[in-house]
Amino acid sequence: MPDHLFRSIEPPAVATVILYGKPACPLCDEAEVLVQQVAKSKRLQIQKIDVTTDLDLYRRYGLEIPVLELPGGRELHWPFSANDILAGLGST
Repeated sequence: MPDHLFRSIEPPAVATVILYGKPACPLCDEAEVLVQQVAKSKRLQIQKIDVTTDLDLYRRYGLEIPVLELPGGRELHWPFSANDILAGLGST
C-alpha cells in the first residue's frame, strides 16, 4: 500500500497535575506514589511544588499538604484516593 494511506495516530495530550508538598513529609510521599500510579494509566504529567520555597504557597497550603491540583484548578486535599483523582479528572 502507498505510504500516504497510513496516518500516524497522535496520542492524546498529556494533562498536568500539580502536587503541593514539602521535603521530609511522609504523607506527601504517600500521595506522590498514589498520583504516580494513576498517572501511568491516564498519561498524566506530575509537577511537584515545594511549598516551603514560596511564602504565599506556604501560607495557602502549609498546614494542608499534600494537595493535588487537577487540570481546571480543582484541588484535592489529603486524604484522597485513586478513585477521587479519577473522578476529578473525569469532571475536568
